[in-house]
Amino acid sequence: MRRRSRAALIATALVAVGTASAGAAEITARLVARAVPEGHFVRFEEVASFQGDASLGARAAGVLLGRSPAPGGFRTISRGYIVSRLAAEGLDVSRVRIVGDGPVKLHGRPVQAPVAKIRRAAGGRAGAGGAGALSAGERSRLEKRIGEICAGRSGFEPGDMQVEIKNVRLPRGAADADSLEVDSVTGRRSLGRVTASLSGRFGGDRGAAGVVYADVAAVREALAPSRALKGGHVLGAEDLRTVTVAVRSVSEDYLYDGAALVGKQLSKSMAAGEPLRGSQVSAPELVRRGEAVTVLVRSTGFRVTDRAVARQSGTLGDAIEVENPRSRKAYLAVVTGPRTVRPVVYGEVLITDGKGKR
Repeated sequence: MRRRSRAALIATALVAVGTASAGAAEITARLVARAVPEGHFVRFEEVASFQGDASLGARAAGVLLGRSPAPGGFRTISRGYIVSRLAAEGLDVSRVRIVGDGPVKLHGRPVQAPVAKIRRAAGGRAGAGGAGALSAGERSRLEKRIGEICAGRSGFEPGDMQVEIKNVRLPRGAADADSLEVDSVTGRRSLGRVTASLSGRFGGDRGAAGVVYADVAAVREALAPSRALKGGHVLGAEDLRTVTVAVRSVSEDYLYDGAALVGKQLSKSMAAGEPLRGSQVSAPELVRRGEAVTVLVRSTGFRVTDRAVARQSGTLGDAIEVENPRSRKAYLAVVTGPRTVRPVVYGEVLITDGKGKR
């Protein structure tokens, strides 16, 4: 059987009500102009007073007319909508006479701050509030959850995270929430100033309840020079100590592994206690431009050395240009150690006595 449309149901019900008005109606429901529902759903008895048959009146009184407006909001319901709801609940609408002028305007509950939950700051319709709009317990719980989400994104441990809520924006009605929860941290940022969306619980229901803005940092023990060091210095274990840093951006590439730093070279001068970053250290230059280097060729059964002059500086594994001092020809060689290289092509290497002589 084809399902009847809501419009058809309303039309049929209105005809039935109109017919009932000409005869003897068993109950009369007089609509009010304005109502403030108490629960999350509107009951017929909240928008009308009843006269007539008590049993039928009790059945009609409990019919639900949809969800109540959000706190601070409003909506209207028409006579036709009420009739359709009565018919949908199986009541004989020909026995119900509805009287009253115009639609009923429903208003949400007044916006009030719940005790020990949320102190809603005075403001415009947007409900902007400072960080003080939250109780201490609510604030601490939200900060902890924001820290957990940001730790998962940034690769830090939840215990490393330091979160401070700076501002809160609560829409009208959010102050009546039984509790607030963090839904998500919006955008890609996980350190620095982040925005988190909130949801609230209103009895058994859940809905959007505003946003919070928070400063997030990861507090870690990073490495720093134990004394002032000049650029070019090769780090040893005795040159390092730990300092506490607050990481507020993923671009702040502080260093934490001391074993990996030993043997690295500073690219700039550093003060004692200044946190080291990845951009400030590099592999040490084992060959410098203009230096004389040893060219070493090893193979099964023989070892050949020669002399050359480095045209470029290089670290371990770098391919640099070196020059044969006799032919003045340049060729590529790989840095294998301090002032030592291995030629990529053997053609320019001469068998010598180690002093550049045949």
